[in-house]
Amino acid sequence: MNYYHKRRVLSLCLVLLAAVMLLTTGCTPKQPPMPEAKNQVEFFDSESFDRHLSSALKADLSEVTVLFPAVITLNSIPERLDHWFSKVEEYGGKVKLVPVSDTDKGIISEMLSLLVAAYDYLKDKAIYFPVKEYNAFIYYEKNTGIVIKVVFERKPDLEIKQ
Repeated sequence: MNYYHKRRVLSLCLVLLAAVMLLTTGCTPKQPPMPEAKNQVEFFDSESFDRHLSSALKADLSEVTVLFPAVITLNSIPERLDHWFSKVEEYGGKVKLVPVSDTDKGIISEMLSLLVAAYDYLKDKAIYFPVKEYNAFIYYEKNTGIVIKVVFERKPDLEIKQ
């Protein structure tokens, strides 16, 4: 091995050692901690919403409801929420539309049932994985098409038997 070849190998080793030291000393960006799980999640178009919904679904709740502080319609479903619906279908779940008349608003919470099944093999895997055990139901006003809420409901055959 000549002098220049040895020097290149030594330089490469030093660069690799420096990279390992940086990675092990916490210089890599860290994911924010998962929020506390709740059975209701308010939608807003942010990765924070994804973390909140994922956390709620990971908590093994029988259902998780997504509420909307602003009006959205069936024809204006936000891309972020549509991605969750896509994951439900991708992993064998169902996304169903559930029409609700204006007089049924008092019993909406009893009519919830939405299953989402997702498993993402890329970086999304950790976020969307909990949805695989749920169905998704989109509740909307029949006359206007305004989405009232989305409910993620645990699939009946996956509930833990006691």
